Amino acid sequence: MTGKGRSLVAGTVALALLAASVLVAVSAQEATAQSADQSAAERCSEFHLFGAEPVDVAKTADGETVLAQVRWGFHDSIGCFLTLDDDALAALRAADPPPSLPTGETDDSRRCFEHHRFGAEPVDVAKTADNQTALARLSWGYDDSIGCFLAFDAAAVNTLRAIEQAPDAPGTPADLTAVAGNGQIAVSWAEPADTGGSAITVYTLAYKATTSGCPITLDATWTVRTISNTSVTITGLTNGTAYRLCAKAANTAGDSDWVGTTATPATTPGAPANVDAVSGDGELTVSWTEPADTGGSAITVYTLAYQAGATACPADADAAWNPRITSNTSVTIVGLANGTAYRLCVKAANTAGDSGWVATTATPATTPGAPGNVDAVSGDGELTVSWTAPANNGGAPITDYTVAYQAGATACPADADAAWNPRITSETTATIAGLANGTAYRVCVRATNSAGDSGWNSTTATPAGKRIEWTNCGADLECGFVDVPADYRSPEADTIKIAVNVLRTASPEQRIGYLLVNPGGPGGSGVELVAGGDRFADQLLERFDIVGFDPRGVGASEPAFSCGASGEQLELLAAIDMPIDSPDDVAAGEAAANLCIQSMGPVGGLLHSEYVARDMDEIRKALGVEQISYLGFSYGSTLGVWYATLFPQSVRAMAVDGADNPVDPASTRQERIEEYIEEVAAFADVLDQALFACDDWQCPIYNWGNPVAYFRKAVTKLDLVNQAASGNPRAGVLGVLTTLYSQDYWPYLWHGLFELQEDNDPSIFLELALLHLGEDPAAASFTAHVNCLDSLTLYPELDRDTLLADAEAAGAVVEERFPLLAMLSPPLPSACLFYDQFAPDPLQGPLDGRGVPILVIGNHSDPATSFGESEELVTETLTNGYLVETTHIAHVVYPHNDCVNHHIHRALIDVAYPDKRRVVCEPQE
Repeated sequence: MTGKGRSLVAGTVALALLAASVLVAVSAQEATAQSADQSAAERCSEFHLFGAEPVDVAKTADGETVLAQVRWGFHDSIGCFLTLDDDALAALRAADPPPSLPTGETDDSRRCFEHHRFGAEPVDVAKTADNQTALARLSWGYDDSIGCFLAFDAAAVNTLRAIEQAPDAPGTPADLTAVAGNGQIAVSWAEPADTGGSAITVYTLAYKATTSGCPITLDATWTVRTISNTSVTITGLTNGTAYRLCAKAANTAGDSDWVGTTATPATTPGAPANVDAVSGDGELTVSWTEPADTGGSAITVYTLAYQAGATACPADADAAWNPRITSNTSVTIVGLANGTAYRLCVKAANTAGDSGWVATTATPATTPGAPGNVDAVSGDGELTVSWTAPANNGGAPITDYTVAYQAGATACPADADAAWNPRITSETTATIAGLANGTAYRVCVRATNSAGDSGWNSTTATPAGKRIEWTNCGADLECGFVDVPADYRSPEADTIKIAVNVLRTASPEQRIGYLLVNPGGPGGSGVELVAGGDRFADQLLERFDIVGFDPRGVGASEPAFSCGASGEQLELLAAIDMPIDSPDDVAAGEAAANLCIQSMGPVGGLLHSEYVARDMDEIRKALGVEQISYLGFSYGSTLGVWYATLFPQSVRAMAVDGADNPVDPASTRQERIEEYIEEVAAFADVLDQALFACDDWQCPIYNWGNPVAYFRKAVTKLDLVNQAASGNPRAGVLGVLTTLYSQDYWPYLWHGLFELQEDNDPSIFLELALLHLGEDPAAASFTAHVNCLDSLTLYPELDRDTLLADAEAAGAVVEERFPLLAMLSPPLPSACLFYDQFAPDPLQGPLDGRGVPILVIGNHSDPATSFGESEELVTETLTNGYLVETTHIAHVVYPHNDCVNHHIHRALIDVAYPDKRRVVCEPQE
């Protein structure tokens, strides 16, 4: 009713609408009577969720004075009900009643209105502050058991419930998150899922440097922030320090519990430290250490990027930089190119991001190859060792070399300890002093690069008091002398000088060592052979220092060969009547032989091949090397066999061409004669070829197709050659035989015979003879002298009478089988028959090369040394010979056949011999 209950409706009530059952309001008096001793407030407030205490239902407009309250009552018939206090009922009664019941009255409202004098219509008991809207009404109800009662409408019940039920404290903030930054943490959360029935009014954030739980009470160790938002950024924190972050929410009812998390402020790390790269074979092992400044957060990964030839790190490591991620502090990169520089870049990452790059550059490499061409030159108590850089440096520069040496060692050490006297040098030469002369030393050299050490390469050398004092004597040519014992039976006695020279290689970086050579003879000058230089192919000139020598008694070497004054020995021999069968003849022969000893002294009887071979080893010692290679021509093959037999350990490699077999069958006269005839037959065969090659009128001795007849006539005048050669009866035959040494010389034979026959001119044959006889054609024959001494060394059982008988028998066979050659033989005995007066010591043991591999070139058309001799050398004499047979109409083959050259070069350079003991090279024009 409008205007009724002004004291009740003047106030404002704050309402929260709640669904509830309809409740009743009766007078306090009735309620008390009907609910005596019942704990109505407890019972009903528990069920209806409000009213444990009286509920204000109306206040004054200022909200200060309570105008009406209701409280719970209980009756068995209706259950819980609300009662107005007496003041409220009195106020309702005091209101003026309406003159009549309003429209819509009921029996209940009439009955109760007439009794209570109010409530003919529902009574407003609460309105909004503007007095326009009713918030709660009371209407009469009636029950027989309790009579009239007032009932609140549903809106009023909800209002009362809302007023009575105070909010709870909220739940904890949801989704608490902390994002660490550089010296700061950004904290965020969401509103609690349960606000406690009241809006969140404020949030509290507390934090401190700890990882323990949230505070029970906030003391001074906690920093507190109060905010109305759901995020906050905390700054000024220490990177790397863990912080506990706790948040709670508050509403009008109070605070929630704490919810917490932990975070550590961080920034990007510093770059990795101590970046290093260790080279390997096609690989680099890269290592580093953790950054000194991790940015306050643990390093999670590292990035390694690399690129060949780069000079700086990339802005970003794309595929060209081959990036790889690792949590380790080392990575091995494989598949790289040795010798190529790579830029290696490393960066670190933590939760805040990446560091900058840090870099190094490295080059993959493996250990180098061994140094090349290790050589040692002997000195007085010292060795000068030299070598060349490895052909393969492994992809990294050679930093130094290790030289180690030990007396008597046969192999290099696994590692050079103090017993090996190791020394380090960056040079490719070193001089080792303080050594014992005459003691062999193993000298080992290895190279080192950044990847490690090479294997050893070595040589053996013996310090010697004597050295060769070289002097320049031509382009790339040096000359000197070696002092050797005159008599090796008394090596400390007199010495003689042996002339030597050396043609230095033009390619020292390819040099293998020394190649000792001999041109043949006996009597050929090795010094002249080397000085000429044109006898050797480039393959040898590039790989060897080629050493020539004049054997004792030859050229510039001592002694100067002499057997009496010029023509003196010839005169004595010419006085002998053949056969030798009188004391005068014997005395003349002995005198002729003794002229050699009288002229040269005892050394005159020591010019044989054995001592020349011993001189060769003295040359090796003076060169200061453990081994030498050897190439011998013609008689040089004999020297090679002697040298290999006496000094097998000193031979590196050996080849001989135009080879004679120094050991002939000699047990019977027939064997000796057959061996001699075999040698003569070679000349006879070539002589036949040379004469039959004169087959047209362009040949001066064609003689209507009968050059043999012309030969027979012309040689009857060979005495003109002998006379021109100071009466030497051997000059004519030497002149003719020299034209048979090569097919190229055959025209000299034809023209020499023609001029001799037609013009009595001996000049052509004289010039050729002087090649053998030397400046004094009347002098004794050096070739005959050495051959005689060698025979006595090899066949001491053959006495003077045996040799005389052999000579007579051989002469008869030659006249019968080789009549053309027989016409050349001078009627002059040899002084060799009487050399038994000063014969050298016989050889002890076989002359077989002692297992040294020797390559032998045998020539089917060699006039001076028959193929049979070369074949017998390999098959009957040497224990380790290899035969290369060919046909070349000349004495010796090298270097005129490519196939032969190949085998010789392979043997001397590579120390490699044919797969078979006998191979054939086709003739080559």
